[in-house]
Amino acid sequence: MGITLQEGQFLQSKDEWGMMFGSAVAQNFMTARERNNWYMQMNRDPNAKPKVDLMNDRLQASADYSFGMETNTPVEEGYEGYEGESQNAQPPVKPHNVNAVAIMAPGDDYETTSAAFMNIKTVQLLMKEREEMWGRQAREYNGYEVTRIKATTVAAVENITAALQDMGFSENIIQTPTSYISELKGTMASLQTLLGAMGIISLFIATIGISNTMVMSTVERTREIGVMKVIGASLRDIRKLFLLEAAIIGFLGGLLGVGVSYIASFILNNNGQSLFAFMDAYSYYGEMMSSDVSIIPIWLSAASLGFAAIIGLIAGFFPAQRATTISALSAIRAE
Repeated sequence: MGITLQEGQFLQSKDEWGMMFGSAVAQNFMTARERNNWYMQMNRDPNAKPKVDLMNDRLQASADYSFGMETNTPVEEGYEGYEGESQNAQPPVKPHNVNAVAIMAPGDDYETTSAAFMNIKTVQLLMKEREEMWGRQAREYNGYEVTRIKATTVAAVENITAALQDMGFSENIIQTPTSYISELKGTMASLQTLLGAMGIISLFIATIGISNTMVMSTVERTREIGVMKVIGASLRDIRKLFLLEAAIIGFLGGLLGVGVSYIASFILNNNGQSLFAFMDAYSYYGEMMSSDVSIIPIWLSAASLGFAAIIGLIAGFFPAQRATTISALSAIRAE
């Protein structure tokens, strides 16, 4: 899902009490006084040094929301609790020792910054303990609440949605960006048409440039061509020589173009999200999920290099043919 780690390793199924934290979770730890003071909660400095070292400090977790509070600490103002829950009740605390296995690298969504991941079975155990504390079901909980599917292309979203509906999931349950897919397709089609037109113009100019370079090379090397003919070089060998040079020029130009493209792609993906805000999607919980605005597949880079070499061959065909028609005697006399 595009999640990278700042420290540690990804959560494994064997990590029963392991936790993987978001990049800003350490800043969210509060003292009992801070937790009960709304003003202090709202005015905490998000850039302040964290009070805990998640990877090295001893950590405990509990299904009791008041775990870690002072015994006589009053309940927050305005907190009504669950139905039938006494605000003065002191349920037994059942802390569990947990350990941090990883801290996620900063991202653009809630999960990579403020969320914590645990083994699903461990979460179910904590929910069961919560129910036992209050003698009632704390909330409806049956397995996973949300399943995310990341599509590789925009076109695949519709197919995936149809497949989920065939499995019995209703449209109300499936959260897809269908509202702007058609708009996104239209925008991308227009953008691709514009870039394609620019590419064709650039290709035409490049072809003329390679052809002109090879013609000038032929003129400047007239005497060399004559010498090659005198010492026994065949017309086929001379033609191959010039075609190979043209192909190399095209390949090097393509290599330079691919390199510039990857640099531009990197800049766009790291600094150009604001220019392509329409490509961002909102998840089930409403947080922003950013996507790369530029993706260059390896096969496209390889095809571009091959195509550039072919264009070089086409552009160099006429100059190579001209080189084979030069008279050996007049070529040797040329200065």
